[in-house]
Amino acid sequence: IEVCPEGILLVRDIANYFERSAVGGAALIVDYGSGKGSTDSLRGFSRHKQVSFLSRPGECDITADVDFAALKHAVNDKGRGKKRGQNEDDDDNTTKFTPNNDYAAFGPKEQGEFLASMGAIERVSALIEDDDTTDEQAEELYT
Repeated sequence: IEVCPEGILLVRDIANYFERSAVGGAALIVDYGSGKGSTDSLRGFSRHKQVSFLSRPGECDITADVDFAALKHAVNDKGRGKKRGQNEDDDDNTTKFTPNNDYAAFGPKEQGEFLASMGAIERVSALIEDDDTTDEQAEELYT
């Protein structure tokens, strides 16, 4: 199973920042991944093609999907976690992350669903219907 402790610490730090902020906030995290957890997404890429990440050490890019389920759980979890850089034996309660009901993680959403919820369909329709849009441009927008 692929685990990214830094990712978990990062989303907890973001949530903690919003909790302390007078104005709150929102975070949008975008990447390849799954809401079901990742078990075998580690792979290599070379010259725009997927290759075994062991095939050419140092000559290919290595990537793995983001485990959005773990990130969501890290924010919504009712337990306590450690902030980035905190020692395991550090008992200073001011440095601990304590989730509350002031923030929550949602998603993940598929790209198309997210874009549609942000008005992309309506925007494309308006562009296609615009008198200044050529037939060629409208076809490009449609496909």
